[in-house]
Amino acid sequence: MSGKGFLRIDRRTWAKVCELGMNPAVAYLVLASGTGKGHRGTSWSVQAVKKYTAIAVFSALLQNLALLNSNALPTAA
Repeated sequence: MSGKGFLRIDRRTWAKVCELGMNPAVAYLVLASGTGKGHRGTSWSVQAVKKYTAIAVFSALLQNLALLNSNALPTAA
């Protein structure tokens, strides 16, 4: 499989994200779509969440903060 068009996420992380609600879960999927081969970091941002969903920029920022606070997203070193 080439990997194009396929998204892999960790089920434990997904369960934690779903506990945060629908918007954080959708934001997580969008951000996960921007990961590289290592699936450790994303190059996508709040703008991607705004572009691909109906979540407004401010709300998307709040969703990203919720994901970071839940340790679902890795932070930059």
